[in-house]
Amino acid sequence: MQDPFSSHYSISSPVSDSVSILPHEIIIEILLRLPPKSLLKFMCVSKSWHQLISSPNFVNTHLKLTANHTHRVIFSGSNRNFKSCSVPPVFYNEQLVELFDVDSPVDIPFISAEIVGSANGLICLCYQDDKKFLWNPTISKSRELPKLEATGYLDCRRGFGYDELHDDYKVVFVHFYYVNGNTPSLRTVVNIYGLRNDSWRTLHDQLQDTFLLNFLGKFVNGKLCWNSTIGTGNGDRNLCITSLDLADETWGTLELPNCGTVGPNYMMGVVGSDLSLICACRLDITTSDLWIMKHCGVNVSWTKLFTINCARYAWLYMPCPPSRTFSIQFPQLNNGEFFLFLRSAVMIYDCSTRQLKRTVAVEGYDATEIYVESLVIHTALRKFISGYDFVFTPLSATTEIIIPNEILTDILLRLPLKSLLKCKSVSKSWHQVISSPDFVKTHLKLKTDQLVLFPGINGKYKFCSLTPLFNKQQIAQGLLLIDSPNLKVFFVGSVNGLICLCNYARETYIWNPTIKKSKKVLYPKLGTSFYNKYGFGYDESSDDYKAVFVDYYRNSYNDDVSKLKTVISIYSLRTDSWTILHDELQGVFLLNHSGKFVNGKIYWAASTRIGNYDVYNIISFDVAEETWGSLELPSCGEVNSKFKFKFKLGVVGSDLSVMYTCYLGTTTSDVWIWKDCSVSWMKLFTIEYPQNTVLVMFSALIFTFSIHLSQSEKGDILLSLPGLIMIFDGSTKRLEHTADVEGCNPAETYAESIVNPLMISGNGSQC
Repeated sequence: MQDPFSSHYSISSPVSDSVSILPHEIIIEILLRLPPKSLLKFMCVSKSWHQLISSPNFVNTHLKLTANHTHRVIFSGSNRNFKSCSVPPVFYNEQLVELFDVDSPVDIPFISAEIVGSANGLICLCYQDDKKFLWNPTISKSRELPKLEATGYLDCRRGFGYDELHDDYKVVFVHFYYVNGNTPSLRTVVNIYGLRNDSWRTLHDQLQDTFLLNFLGKFVNGKLCWNSTIGTGNGDRNLCITSLDLADETWGTLELPNCGTVGPNYMMGVVGSDLSLICACRLDITTSDLWIMKHCGVNVSWTKLFTINCARYAWLYMPCPPSRTFSIQFPQLNNGEFFLFLRSAVMIYDCSTRQLKRTVAVEGYDATEIYVESLVIHTALRKFISGYDFVFTPLSATTEIIIPNEILTDILLRLPLKSLLKCKSVSKSWHQVISSPDFVKTHLKLKTDQLVLFPGINGKYKFCSLTPLFNKQQIAQGLLLIDSPNLKVFFVGSVNGLICLCNYARETYIWNPTIKKSKKVLYPKLGTSFYNKYGFGYDESSDDYKAVFVDYYRNSYNDDVSKLKTVISIYSLRTDSWTILHDELQGVFLLNHSGKFVNGKIYWAASTRIGNYDVYNIISFDVAEETWGSLELPSCGEVNSKFKFKFKLGVVGSDLSVMYTCYLGTTTSDVWIWKDCSVSWMKLFTIEYPQNTVLVMFSALIFTFSIHLSQSEKGDILLSLPGLIMIFDGSTKRLEHTADVEGCNPAETYAESIVNPLMISGNGSQC
């Protein structure tokens, strides 16, 4: 394959020389702000980049910069699988919108994993067969711990945390043994694993007359904490918090807050970076108090944060509440809400009403843990990971990193779009490369992930990814709003990440919502038309984007279609000019308002006057040649009978398609596609749906539809209609209602791109 940049940016060119040599400090600043998965790819660029990214100083600095912005929550369950979602989670109508599968570090049949804890992106897993792993799910790397020999114990408590003083990650197992003597008692054996030395150490009888209640310790500010009971010497036992300092491996106790309730239940958790407790009365679980410890030192300071009205959620505390833990995360929300993660539930606390609302419980999963995305592969862990030859010699601050131009270009092409936009500010040469037409087009081809845009009838636009829709999850309405350049606009078309909008004053906008750039175009004054149709497409031969408007005029109110005059206005983004054509569609009336752009042509459903009859067909406009053509509809019974059949024009994948529906008394619709501009139609599938469904009620000739093919083996298909998203189930061959999108026209897919409508000039380059 020919390098698309070879003709513009050869190795010997001045541009390539200036692009390939960067000061060391600039390289560091760029890399520190990239996501971990991108950084892993960059380790293969050169030895110097490998040396830089794998250095402990870089990893620690990257962690500090991203620790407050890249939190995720992981769900574990009895099915040995893991799922993950962002923090704050995206939810709507008690459904998580984006819940992704996470590959387990080991495939052990019929054995589930318990999440012991997390620290700096590393997660400690403990399997039922006593296998233990340290795992970084972000970079999919794990290390199995040495086997711990422990048998005959009565009970076990565990914890995982980070010893900042010694830069070590530690796993703690506390085993309780029953001693049957003159005075029956419990003795403890504490086993501590240090990742730096990759070994276990055993300490005996450090917890005299102390029993840890919750199974998993919570790691906060260098200490592992458990709810516990301690004997008083007179046969009574007091509730308290027992902590283990991971740096000096000493045990301590903390007093519980005075809740003022009779027989309180305490559930331990973490609020942000502070130790916290939820306190509820055993006898009257109608409210619970949330307390946080701001100073976990000599002077213990508990503060009551708020009271939760939780009568509906008494099940949270029964049975044995001390054995459970929770996590609370404060995202940057403006509505006074925060998220509580408990077992498999993601809940919301409304600060204004003081009510706890259950948002979603992920079925089949019984535990959650918040972790941060990071590059952390500890020194002791690195030597066990195959394929990595880590070097830790620090680079000089004056070192210049020289990268071959073709490698640098290949790196930039694979960056996430937001990272790529930041890289434009590195230097003039980087800005020149990233803004070049060849780079923009190649980046567009490589980025195959598509978003779904919901054009709003009221000028408001929403978008989401295809994943939650194919998973039959609800759409998070609050997340999807996107500002358009003008609120009073309607959707014309979309191609290559550019969206064409127009309002009733004929102001036209070419808009890229990803980079938030738009170009306003004034429509030529042609007088008031009786009807107007429109479309938007891409001319690949001249690398131009064109908007097409068809206006119908009549001399008298009684004029039929054959007597309507047409004025066709074609706007070229490259030349920033209009071309006006008259009466090229004599006797042809375009039915749907917005044409569908497919393979270089814009298509409309149309009726053509032949003699005294109107015949339905499809009219096309070749964007490159600016010529019109026609296409017969597939043969499907009495297709031209206005009262028996309706058809909708749409897109299936990258092919033109037609959906036929019998207007009365049918339960099926046929979908046909015009595959790769062939000479015949091909029937793709038949959709079954309940009789008299809303699908049939639309005026089929006016509205269009969009169909999106999933990558699943079932062959699920997403069908978009005005205000409605439906799924055609490839296994059952039936249509299922998925989501209502109120106030929105049929969805359009678009790819995120860096195509800038303000930077396309007549000389064929982006400035």
